[in-house]
Amino acid sequence: MKNLKLKTLVASSLVLLSTSAMAQRGEAETNQSCMYNITQSAPTDRYRINTGGATVHDKVTGLTWSRCDLGETWNEESAMCIGTKSEVNWLEAAEQATNYEAGGLTGWRLPNIKELSTLTEDRCFLPAMNVEVFNNLVGWEAYFSATPFIFDDTDTKVMIFSVRLSEVLAYSKDNQLNVKYVRD
Repeated sequence: MKNLKLKTLVASSLVLLSTSAMAQRGEAETNQSCMYNITQSAPTDRYRINTGGATVHDKVTGLTWSRCDLGETWNEESAMCIGTKSEVNWLEAAEQATNYEAGGLTGWRLPNIKELSTLTEDRCFLPAMNVEVFNNLVGWEAYFSATPFIFDDTDTKVMIFSVRLSEVLAYSKDNQLNVKYVRD
């Protein structure tokens, strides 16, 4: 009986791992799961979608976010981000902020880790963000921040925000990740 339970657990884990790997490669999309007995931390009415829809203003933090990730553009007709997300290293992400434009706005920058964390929807995962406001999420995105990893004497790591479970992690600046820009 113990062997059967162990085999079932291992098989379930393998299915989850293979589904996870497929989604990370873009082969399968994931569906957001939410626990509706928990109060929303990032309800839709917290955000004001700006004219044209490409940007959103967070009424709690006062920050304006690009709804699309680097490489995508907002399509007002379909009310969605179109194009392919660009995964870049940290230096490229920081440099491209100076030329980034969304909704006719310029002056974008990489957010710090605390700012990225404010996007968390506590009751949901895969992704742990409001998918009505940020409707381009699959669930596996991880975003660079401007916050250095303070326990790194070599200055080669920064803090990143993974929307999967709202995780804050240290990551190499050389890795390729998604970028979501913010402005004050």
